[in-house]
Order: sequence, then C-alpha cells, then structure tokens
Amino acid sequence: MYILLLPVILLNLVIWAFFLFALYRLYRTWMDDRKGAMGVWLAIVAAPFIAFVVERAMADRKEEARLAEVAAFERTSIPKTYPRTLEVHGFMNDQSQLMFLANMDIDRIYQFQSRAHRGTLNAEIITLDPACQTLGRQLLERVKSKRRIKRLPRAQLSSCLKLERRKIASERENIPAIVFLSGKRTTLKMDGNVSWATGNYEARLRTPQRDVLLDYAERPYIPRPEYPLLFGLNGLMKTGNTDRLKYRIDRTLFYLRAVGLLE
Repeated sequence: MYILLLPVILLNLVIWAFFLFALYRLYRTWMDDRKGAMGVWLAIVAAPFIAFVVERAMADRKEEARLAEVAAFERTSIPKTYPRTLEVHGFMNDQSQLMFLANMDIDRIYQFQSRAHRGTLNAEIITLDPACQTLGRQLLERVKSKRRIKRLPRAQLSSCLKLERRKIASERENIPAIVFLSGKRTTLKMDGNVSWATGNYEARLRTPQRDVLLDYAERPYIPRPEYPLLFGLNGLMKTGNTDRLKYRIDRTLFYLRAVGLLE
C-alpha cells in the first residue's frame, strides 16, 4: 500500500514545487512591473483553482441529473397477491429475515452471498418457526414507531429461523419471487458506480410474465476533486465522494418500504 502511495506523494511534491515557483515568478514580474509576463504567471497560479471550481460544478450537475434520473424510474406498488418466495442477493441480517417472514405472505427466503460457480449458486434457505410469528410482528411495530431495529438475542433468533444451505441452479429468471438486490448486484446502478459495497439497493417483483421495479435507491459515485492542488489515487487523480448524510440509506427500512410494510 505504501509503495502505491509513493508515486502520488512524488507527484504532489512536483506540483507544489512548480506552484511555489510560479508564485515566485508572479511576485518578481509584479515587482519589475512586467505586466505581460505577470499576466501569464497569474494565469498559471490561478489555473488549478479555476479547474477545481469548474470540476466541482460539473460533478454537482452530474449528481443532480442522476438524482432526477433515479426519481424518474418507473416503480410499481407490490400487488395484494405476490410470489411466496423472497430472494435476497447480498446480505440480510437475522432480525430483518424474521420481520419479512412474519409479516409477509412468504414461505421462505433464498439468500445468495456468493457468485455463481459452474452454473450453481450457494443458497441459504431460511424459514420461520410459526411460534415466532408474533415476535416478528412486534419487531415490525417497534420499527414503525422507533425507525430502528431492536437487537434480539442470538439464541432467540436461532430458535426462530431455520437455516438450510444448498447449491442450486443459478438460472432463476423465470422463478416467481420478490427480489432484493444490493451493491454490485443491482441492475439500475450508474455506470462506473461500483465503489460502494452497499450504496445501491433495488427491490423487484419477478414472475414468468414480467419483471418490474418496486423501488430503487443509491448513493451515486461521482468523482470530484476534494481540494485544489492535492491529488490522490482514486479515479482520474481525484477523490470520489458524495455526501454520506444526504444519501444515508438504511437497507432494512428501504426494503420494508418497497414491499409496503412501512410508510
């Protein structure tokens, strides 16, 4: 890692050395009252700051355009009758599994956390002990009032959720399911938006007749300079960043809203 940083450090030293030299030449031409040369050196000194402002403005406009694009995606409300399988591509914690199994008309959750290998997927198949249905409903009511998930003891969750691991065929396009996707597994993510491990969330309804979007949310990855005259490794020598607070997405709350369990 430190070896990779060495070229960046050297590049920054060269840039700063040239910038200081340009400042010195600007001062000398000002003292000598050489207006033509002073204008040239002033332009050189100002160039990185002008580029910084322009690139930030362009990134901001790109971010606004992406927000409008995501808002315009055609979404469908979940129907009263839907498939009895929930398919999760990514990760869902035990409390969330308990809530969805207890509050939706589904029989099982298929959870896939690994890539397809030789035409198969490693599946975790989770089902609910009927005795825990009341607990799952109480957990959802707490989420509705508190907007956060109550942590339950691991032993209690283990007794409520039955887990089976199995390798199954990776071609599941025609199998009816409610589908949750996160991160790189989402289908609507912005081109190049692969840097956030959990910055993209998508909920879909899949039947043999149609595959429609229930909801989608993301924290877009848009490269922009962080500071003038300071360069990093990310992207085209820029820091990729968007406001974490502006795009704060709670995965479970997003999926609860997508299937109509939360306002």
